[in-house]
Amino acid sequence: MFKKDYLLKLLQQLDQAMKKINQLRGEGEPESALQFTKDTYQKLLNLDIQQYGDDLFLETLLSEKSFEFDELNVLAELLKEEGDIHYEMHNFQKSHIKYRQALEVFDYLNREEKVFSFEREAKISQMQERLQG
Repeated sequence: MFKKDYLLKLLQQLDQAMKKINQLRGEGEPESALQFTKDTYQKLLNLDIQQYGDDLFLETLLSEKSFEFDELNVLAELLKEEGDIHYEMHNFQKSHIKYRQALEVFDYLNREEKVFSFEREAKISQMQERLQG
């Protein structure tokens, strides 16, 4: 029961964080949205995302941390959101890094979780289009 409560609270906190990030983006404050996103990694996942480079991102992360699938989904959502912010700011190199990291986590979830998500697939398609464009 404790684990279920924890995961429910985590998803509620992600929802609140995404609303705040989108509010900051809507107010034309992408830098504040980026900082809030980075703070959210720490708050929700106890993770300093900046210490993980692009090379072997997920492999390195999983060797150092023990995440549940829901936590990995939160990570992927935040990575995608960070990529979207960079994309909107025309920081395409940074957005591509974040998109590739998010895709790596989503791909892992698709393989390991064995639960199909139309929403996840739509996000994957959007990121892949932006990486190709």
